[in-house]
Amino acid sequence: MKTLLAGLLAPVSELLFNLVMAVPMWVVRALVFGIIAALVLWILRMSPQVPETKSEKSYSLFSDLRVFALVVLIIQAALYIIF
Repeated sequence: MKTLLAGLLAPVSELLFNLVMAVPMWVVRALVFGIIAALVLWILRMSPQVPETKSEKSYSLFSDLRVFALVVLIIQAALYIIF
């Protein structure tokens, strides 16, 4: 049964493999960096995301969660460039 099923699915898997391998690497990189850029723009357009505290309402750059989200996206882009 396994052999029969593998024989039926082999042409489909070969077709999908050839379709994936036909995509140039620069298209994949552009797509990944496009998604990261879209996320950066979305984060920058958001209102400041500051956790609520019971003490005084002092605004600090490091209390805004958007800063950390941007740092994470920059690290992801750097790791994608390196590896």
